[in-house]
Amino acid sequence: MPAYRAGDSQKVPWLVSAVDLARYLDKRRAEAHEMWCKVITDKKPQTCANVYKQLSRS
Repeated sequence: MPAYRAGDSQKVPWLVSAVDLARYLDKRRAEAHEMWCKVITDKKPQTCANVYKQLSRS
C-alpha cells in the first residue's frame, strides 16, 4: 500500500490515501471471508451464502 509524507521533514507523519486503504481492507476482508467459508462449509458443495443465511437465522 503506498504511503507518502506531506513534506520533506522527517518529523512529518506518513500518510495513506483513504481510497487505497479502503481497497486494501476490502481485499483482505474478501480473502478472510473466502477462507471462513471454506472452514464452515467443510468443502461441501453447499455455497457459503446459503450457510451464512442459515447461521444468521439462528
